[in-house]
Amino acid sequence: MHKILQYVIILKMKNIIILSGGWTEPFASLKSAKTVISLLKIKHSNAHIVNLDPADGLLNLRKQILDISPDVIINLVHGYWGEDGYAQIFLDKLGFPYTGPSFQEAHTSMNKHIMHELCKELSVPIPKSGYVSESKYIEKVHCYPHIIKPIRGGSSYGIDVINNENEKINHAAKDPILIYEEIIDGPELCIAIKKGKCLGTILIDHDDQIYTVHAKNTDENVRFIDPKIYGVSDKMLEDAKSYASKLYNHVNGRGIARIDFKVTDKPYFIDYNSIPGMVLIPRILKLNGYSDEDMIDLLIN
Repeated sequence: MHKILQYVIILKMKNIIILSGGWTEPFASLKSAKTVISLLKIKHSNAHIVNLDPADGLLNLRKQILDISPDVIINLVHGYWGEDGYAQIFLDKLGFPYTGPSFQEAHTSMNKHIMHELCKELSVPIPKSGYVSESKYIEKVHCYPHIIKPIRGGSSYGIDVINNENEKINHAAKDPILIYEEIIDGPELCIAIKKGKCLGTILIDHDDQIYTVHAKNTDENVRFIDPKIYGVSDKMLEDAKSYASKLYNHVNGRGIARIDFKVTDKPYFIDYNSIPGMVLIPRILKLNGYSDEDMIDLLIN
C-alpha cells in the first residue's frame, strides 16, 4: 500500500489510544505520548492518552479501553509493565490492534542476562560483564569503573556506578545476585530499526560516566551527532547495523526498536529498547530524512 494512502487511513481512524504510564517511567511515557499527539496532527478528540497505573489495577484501564473501542492502541509504556511483557499479555486479551513489541520480544529483550547470553550466541561484542553471586562478585570482579544493572530495567534507572573496591563491597551487600558490566569509554551509537531494517543512526556524546536519567530527561551536557561527522567509520556502522538486525530478528522484533552500542575499537552492545522513547526516535528519523508522516506510518503500520 502506498505510504500516502496509509497515512490517510490513519487520519481517518475515529479513535486512537496512546497508552502511557507504567511503573518505573511514567513521566518518560507521558513525554512520548505528547510527542506522538503532536506528530499525529489530528484533533485531541480522536486521540486519547490513557494511563496504565499498576497501582490502580487493570479493571479500570480495561473499562476505559473498551469504552473508547480504539482502531489502534499505540503502546508507549516504557520500562516495567510496558517493556517486560505484562502490557502485551493484557493487550492481547483485549483483542485490539496495538503497536510495539510482542510478549516474546518485550519479555526477552528487557532481561539483561538473557540478552548478554544471546549476544555471545550471535557473536555480538559486549563489554566485560557477568551474572554473579555476591561472593563471586567480591572475589572475581576487579574491572573499574563498572556498572551494576538491574536484571530488568531501562533508561538508566537502578544503575549504580562502581569506581573502586570500597564501593564494590558496599554495593554487594544490597543484592545476592548481580549483573555487572564494565564501562567502556566512548560515545553511544543508537540504531532505530524495524522489521530487521536499519531506519537510521545517531551518536550520543555526553560528559558523564554513563548516560544518566537526568541527562536523558534534560539533554544537559549531551550532544547528538551524525556518526559520520563524528568520524565513525563505514565498517563500524555496518557492523553495528548487522548486530542490531541479528538481535532484532532473533527476539522476533515487531515494531520500532532502538538498539544501543558503545563504539571504540568495535561496537559493543549495551541495551535493547523494545518501546524506545519518542523523543530520541524522531530525532534519529529526522536526521536520516524521514518526515512526520513517515514516522507515524512507521509507528502504526
